[in-house]
Amino acid sequence: MGTPSYRYLFTDLLTDAAIDVLPMSGVSFDCRLNEPGALQGTIPVPNSGLGLRASKIIEGRTALWVYRDNEIWWGGIVWIYRTRKDGNGIIVADVQAATFESYLARRILRVDKTYTATDQFAIVRSLIDEMQITSNGNLGITYDTQNAGVVRDRVYSGTAAKSYGEIIQELSAVIGGFDFGIFPYEDANGVRVKRLRLGYPRLGQSVTPHPFSSPGPILAYTWHRDATIGGTSFQARGAALNVDGGQADEPLMSTIYPAQGYLDGGWPLLDITNDYSAVEVAATLNEHAQGDRVQQTGSVIIPDVTVRLIGSTLKPTNLGDHVAIKISDPWWPAGPDGSPALNKTYRLIGITVTAADRDTPETADLLLEAV
Repeated sequence: MGTPSYRYLFTDLLTDAAIDVLPMSGVSFDCRLNEPGALQGTIPVPNSGLGLRASKIIEGRTALWVYRDNEIWWGGIVWIYRTRKDGNGIIVADVQAATFESYLARRILRVDKTYTATDQFAIVRSLIDEMQITSNGNLGITYDTQNAGVVRDRVYSGTAAKSYGEIIQELSAVIGGFDFGIFPYEDANGVRVKRLRLGYPRLGQSVTPHPFSSPGPILAYTWHRDATIGGTSFQARGAALNVDGGQADEPLMSTIYPAQGYLDGGWPLLDITNDYSAVEVAATLNEHAQGDRVQQTGSVIIPDVTVRLIGSTLKPTNLGDHVAIKISDPWWPAGPDGSPALNKTYRLIGITVTAADRDTPETADLLLEAV
């Protein structure tokens, strides 16, 4: 299997009308569950013809689609565009873009919305509809219609000035939450699609893990273990309520939720209090505290594995899938029978691809979490 080819298509953000296909170098892009991913790259400008073409890109209103061979692997919005000339007279244009989820962070919910015993996926779809209700705010984000089977009571105030992205992220992170992401692809008619996918309890498949091993396609790894962001006792702090017309009361506080299994196992008491300043309902605040306990208990371990993608089935659309990691080396020495010391399955929560170009081979950094 040969080196994949990459193509970079720039289009109008609202109409998706093509602007140009431009050469880029030094491109890396990432996709993550439940948050925007980013892209960095450089357009070389060796002559006035290419300069004229590249000048048609307008930050904030231009979309960028990354094709790997004939398949879309990344889609997003150009937010920062910088032209520079060095001392040797070489001119380039630097592109910084973010996936379409970044648009949700640039739109503010300016009306009041109340949901009572409403499926959490229905809440998300309602918010997306509200965001896209006007033509200049409609990116054409589509979505599936399945429900999660988990109902929520939520009140969102327009005066809180919270972005749609922040609201959806917070809703997804509570106990019993979900995964979400906008996955771009080209349909059978050649139409580029921005599809919001929602997964309860999680996106991805676990039946056939994507295998990577060392020795083998694993080129490097980092096992980041961090107790500064972990804890064993969790509380959430909400809005400061004003019930009598006077000065604001003390902030609403959730119940304290200990990670009792860790405490019983000998861990010290490590307190975490996270802020949710727009939350005015105690039950919702408790859901946040319990969600934090699930995500931050103990030492947070973040495996980051760099691999060759050629020959693999893994793509950015596989976020949430299980990945089988096997490593034998001095840190994880093989057993007497040659079996790998590390032989575990993880879940893919982020992927950063370094695109192949003339001087750079294609690699991918896999951000993993334990399952």
